[in-house]
This record gives sequence, C-alpha cells and structure tokens, in this order.
Amino acid sequence: MTKKIITAAQMREIERRAVEEFKIPEDMLMEHAGRAAAERILNDILPHEKEKREKKKIIVISGGGNNGGDGLVCARYLLEEGCSVYCYIVKTGNGYKPLVMKNLKRAFFSHLSVKEI
Repeated sequence: MTKKIITAAQMREIERRAVEEFKIPEDMLMEHAGRAAAERILNDILPHEKEKREKKKIIVISGGGNNGGDGLVCARYLLEEGCSVYCYIVKTGNGYKPLVMKNLKRAFFSHLSVKEI
C-alpha cells in the first residue's frame, strides 16, 4: 500500500472542505482523529494483553490548539482501554481553542487527569 504524505496546508484545506462542503462538525473530525491515533497506538505499539498494557505508562503532551484537542481525545481513549495515561497541556498566553476546552471537560468527566504546564 502506497502512503501519500500531505502538507499542513493541504490538511487544513481537507478539513475546511469536510466542515463547509460535507457539513461534518469539527468536533467529530477531532474525535475521529484522536480515536484513530489511540487505535494505532493500541494495535501497533502497545502489547495486546490488557495486564501488560496497564503496566505501560503513556505520556500525552498537548498544546492549546486543535492538535492539542486531538491529543486529549487520544488520551481519553487510551485511558478507557486500561492504559496508564499521564496527560499534560501546555498553557499559552492565547488560551485554549473552544474544542480544546470542550475536550478538557470530557477528560474531566472521563476521570482523565490533565495537568497544566
């Protein structure tokens, strides 16, 4: 299978079209991206046995932008799969994007500890 690498500008255009033309909510795009990242980690990196997986420590460091929101979603899914997740978010002067705030709330209700650094 040939993999195509796209630029950041191309990805922004794909996401813009998904939201504007296909009416896919930005929140749903973020949820799918974070879940896909978690699935990749679970399937390709971590051991498949739950008891071995629980012993692995995973650190997720997120920023205040939308990629940081993807990281929070990923961390939440890893936690739900029994992983030991340590999540940090980098505080910037610009604050957090609205979708990041939404996922910080979801993290709280999922009992995912997120420390601000």
